[in-house]
Amino acid sequence: VCEVFAAAHLGAAIARLYERQAELLPEGPARSRAEQTAQAVRAWQTFPWQTLHFDTVPAAFDPYMETVDHRTLGTWSSVGAHAALEHMQALLNVALGATARDEDVLALETDALLVRRMHSGTERRGGGAYERQYLLLVMFGVDGRLNRLEFFDVGRDADAIARFEALTGAPSPPARRRVRANAATRGFDRIRAAIDARDADAFAELLDESLTVVHHPTRASYGRRGMLATWRSTLRAERLEFRQEILASLGDTLALDRHVVTVEGLAEPHLAGFGASVFDQLWMLEVDERGRWIRTEIFAPDRVGDAIARLYECYAEQQPDDAGRERAAGIARSLAAFDGPIDLDRLALTYDPAARIRDYRILATWASEGAAEILRHFRLQLDLASDFAARYDELLALAPDAFVARMTFFGTARDSGGAFENRICVLFTFGADGRLADTDVFEPESEGEALARFDTLVGHDPDGPAEPFANTASRLVARGIHQLWAARDWDGILAMFSPTMRMDDRRRIVRLEIGYDEFVGQFRMLFDQPGSRWHEQLDATRGERLALTRTCFEAEVADGGGPLAFDEHLSLTEVDGEGRIVAFVTFDLDDEDAAYAELDARWQAGEGAEQVPALAFLMRFDAALAQRDWDAVAANYAPGFVGVDHRLVGWGTLHGPAAFVEAFRTLVALAPD
Repeated sequence: VCEVFAAAHLGAAIARLYERQAELLPEGPARSRAEQTAQAVRAWQTFPWQTLHFDTVPAAFDPYMETVDHRTLGTWSSVGAHAALEHMQALLNVALGATARDEDVLALETDALLVRRMHSGTERRGGGAYERQYLLLVMFGVDGRLNRLEFFDVGRDADAIARFEALTGAPSPPARRRVRANAATRGFDRIRAAIDARDADAFAELLDESLTVVHHPTRASYGRRGMLATWRSTLRAERLEFRQEILASLGDTLALDRHVVTVEGLAEPHLAGFGASVFDQLWMLEVDERGRWIRTEIFAPDRVGDAIARLYECYAEQQPDDAGRERAAGIARSLAAFDGPIDLDRLALTYDPAARIRDYRILATWASEGAAEILRHFRLQLDLASDFAARYDELLALAPDAFVARMTFFGTARDSGGAFENRICVLFTFGADGRLADTDVFEPESEGEALARFDTLVGHDPDGPAEPFANTASRLVARGIHQLWAARDWDGILAMFSPTMRMDDRRRIVRLEIGYDEFVGQFRMLFDQPGSRWHEQLDATRGERLALTRTCFEAEVADGGGPLAFDEHLSLTEVDGEGRIVAFVTFDLDDEDAAYAELDARWQAGEGAEQVPALAFLMRFDAALAQRDWDAVAANYAPGFVGVDHRLVGWGTLHGPAAFVEAFRTLVALAPD
């Protein structure tokens, strides 16, 4: 049985899953409960938001159900079905067309469901559309009715899953490795497809003539011919199994994978008598602009640290400027210092003087401030175990300036002579010179928390590439808002701004333009408020220096003055070539067109004019077409322009701007919008 649903109808698919589970059970109490649960799921997914009736509580709800709102601004906590319905009615009093749809499933059991949900509607008074995303944990009682709702803020996946596990006794699903697709990961995909198809010609087509292969376990080097000779033989084997997992990518052309190849029954006569052979390897891959393989380096599976360091070294070679090369090469050196015996002199070169270690484990013993304190900590470890060492066990996430892995620190206790191992999950964050700036330490099974922190720092969405356009400006904003602000690091925040920066607040109730000194004074006032925090969501970027985010601020006024909040608004951030903020421009949410126009104008006046003339052309064309300014459309094309339409029913060949413009005018005459 296979049932197919539209991508936007995840809720219907979830409800059908519960219904099918009930259908498969034999007659009896278990099936009755499953049927009631399925009805409750269906009722919750299709709840009549617009027609609430308080005289008849829906049969799907337990009358004594409990609602717990864990969100930062949580207002929905209540006891009883009627109280929950009153919350919904209050919402309908201020919103039209209120709906909710499920966007992802984080965990699911027969009696519990954890989803990421989007609530949307239109404000009755202002008429503006709104969307609000949250995590929702739904529990079902022994009679199958809905008896508990718990709300969490988006980004608190680890907390929500931990709560799900506590309520159901179910093990948490494993955290997903963070890998951004690029040309090299696609190169791995194509090679796997060729191996699965046993297509030697397709395999050969993907290897460039310049390919260099370095086999680190044997220190052998060879080229395309040697690699093809090995794999042509392998592809003819009687038995061939290929299992692969892509571990990381870096930049546009580098990636790392681990694969296990099992081969038996090779065709060559001198190898025919051998049994099955298993090859477990780490491969680092670099491809060219066409996606063809130009470099492969092979490592033993227990040399994860070597492979990662080499990945950063190759990334450093690709960087166009000294600063980029210095950072990537510095990161490679920093990571290598934790792969093998701990050497204090080497560590002293690894840590930034202001480096910090935050320890989130139950028995937090590594928390330290400053490189001197961190080195003192390691010196104490070496006093207890002179052979104190470390290794990388598993790579979980990797970015140009951050890294998550499971590690083991181990050695032999000097007093007892007993061997020990200390396993942790660690998030490293690096500074501009590649030295360690921050280290977050978690329990080894708390990779979900480490990855959530990583996502916050680098703008990664664990459920898909929601921010594939993150750039220098957006990452700087994320670092300031999520890392430096949370750590109460005012000096670090201050270092983000250029002395020449300008703040232009174009919101209707503000209309204010100020310089660096006034801005810093106001920003410091917000920083000093108890519980102050920012929330931001990346909307758009241009080049590396411009980012547009949706931003809001929350705090408590000092001395019991009550809550303080700024409504969500649009913030445009511009950074200079040194990665410091030179401009903030803010807009009301409903002034999105003006925000994007400002973003485009600044980009065209800066990086766009210098680097991407083709995209600047498209933006000019779109603007002229939207205004039906045919002279402006024609001005974008050279006098000798030729347009060729290869479609079966197309325009044919158009010569000159006038012919091209006339074709568009014909379309507009047929469809004015």
